[in-house]
Amino acid sequence: MFGLLKKRGLEQSGSFPGLAAYDRVGIIQEGSRSILYKVISPDGEFCLKIFKENAAITIDKILRIGMKWEGDWNLSLAHENMVETYYAGKENEIYYLLLEYLGGSTLLHCIYFEPKHIAHRKLETAVSITECVAYIHSQGIIHRDLCPKNFMFDDSYEQLKIIDFGIALSTIDRVLKRAGVTGTPSYMAPEIFANRFYSMQTDVFALGVTLYELYTGVKPYKVNITDAEARLMRHFQADPPKPSELTSDIPPGMDEIITRAMSQQSEERYESAAEMHQALSMVQRELSQQS
Repeated sequence: MFGLLKKRGLEQSGSFPGLAAYDRVGIIQEGSRSILYKVISPDGEFCLKIFKENAAITIDKILRIGMKWEGDWNLSLAHENMVETYYAGKENEIYYLLLEYLGGSTLLHCIYFEPKHIAHRKLETAVSITECVAYIHSQGIIHRDLCPKNFMFDDSYEQLKIIDFGIALSTIDRVLKRAGVTGTPSYMAPEIFANRFYSMQTDVFALGVTLYELYTGVKPYKVNITDAEARLMRHFQADPPKPSELTSDIPPGMDEIITRAMSQQSEERYESAAEMHQALSMVQRELSQQS
């Protein structure tokens, strides 16, 4: 499992040269579970994800019961809109991932601080996001933390990629129906709080919230994470304004797609990201025919 070479760009020895082979030149991002470093080696620039002690304890528990951790997901999946993974493993009690270095900003950062990068490509961004999640769903995986901070652009801002699979689960995982409430609260579906239940429809809900934020620049549900369950359920008692009520920069049909994805009843949403992707692709085709 550990120290596996995935593909492209590195020597084909199949063994990890060691963390010391990569010089850390700066911190890209730090979260509660990990730190992303920009690193360099004779092979080029990379992103090194180092998991903190709290995350390492969780990973140990996951592996002991035979489940997959983030490194397993990253090495087993391959899509143009997923960050490339070269190595995943453990060295001196430190879990790590060696990833491609993207160089751009997160979608969250672009929405609020650099809108120029997405101003004229929101529909293209929506299509690429749902295409990648459709692929993930086709592999029997529920992401569980789809939100703008977990999508990042490359340095040219031409390609947007999913960067984090830290809490993903298999659709056949035996803990799926009793998983704890985890994820980013503002993007979590009502049934997660009510029943602690995750499905492809909970990912669809998160996609809907992400696209709402992409188009309007605001979150439809604002949650105080210190009291996430109570506050989020109160917000779910009323539907947020339609995106078109907050912005004119939205193509025909997008209101319906986003509203359906964010339905409070899971059975009223798209069954999977693939169905949502088809709806977005149809909007894209209709707009291209009009131009």
